[in-house]
Amino acid sequence: MREYQFSASGGGKQRDLAFDAVGDDAACAHVDAEMASDPTPYSKGVLTAEGTTVGYRNMRNGGWIMGDVHFDDRPSFRGYSNRQLREAFTSIQNETHWKDAIDKVVPPDANLDLLAASAIFMAGTVLETEVVADGIRVTGAGYWACIGA
Repeated sequence: MREYQFSASGGGKQRDLAFDAVGDDAACAHVDAEMASDPTPYSKGVLTAEGTTVGYRNMRNGGWIMGDVHFDDRPSFRGYSNRQLREAFTSIQNETHWKDAIDKVVPPDANLDLLAASAIFMAGTVLETEVVADGIRVTGAGYWACIGA
């Protein structure tokens, strides 16, 4: 059996658990059971075993991210990582200024769900799509119009 530690923080509070479990899945299940009745608005939790990060728990939705995952690669919006969202937005952003309106033609096989998520995440704008001869035209009002800053 491995010795596990779980630390949850947020809402100005901290909660720590220490326990033994057989395997990481069993440890995650133990944490879920222990935290189920705790109404504290924790924002994050970290599970470690023998000094190594095993996983992160999103305390708002209960999801687990297993392994020592860099912040940019953790899911942060609609299941996409910060890195995926930035790269997708860069492919459609206005070339003059990223806060300007979006009007770009993307390949017909582009991941429209990812592009739409990136536009909302990065610029607060909803994309509209239109099939054109050389792909799909995506347009959006842009950051200036939607956020105003």
